[in-house]
Amino acid sequence: MDDVLAYAGFPGVWREEVATDHVRFYSFGSGAAPVRGVGEDYLVTRIEPDECVAAIDSRLVIGSIGGLSGCPVFVWRVGLIVLAEFVGIVVEYHESLDLLYIRRANCLQDDGRLHK
Repeated sequence: MDDVLAYAGFPGVWREEVATDHVRFYSFGSGAAPVRGVGEDYLVTRIEPDECVAAIDSRLVIGSIGGLSGCPVFVWRVGLIVLAEFVGIVVEYHESLDLLYIRRANCLQDDGRLHK
């Protein structure tokens, strides 16, 4: 498992719902981490909070990075050309273990719903 997963999204502390039809994004989070587990429906990676770099200009304090659910996840394929291949979406963050659970793309329909 030498593949590296890359993801980006808007953790909950970095966004504010101003109105029911208006969300303000203060910043976004992005990262890359190795694949830690592979299942039929899921991929798992672990975030290393001690190694995270933060650049925030909104006076918000990083607490949990929860809220990344729904963000896209890509794997880097290196060959003659470097290619980012979509592999799934984050569906859960396990805060006590710093694990991101990623629903594999082969489980998703074109409209984003899960295959039955």
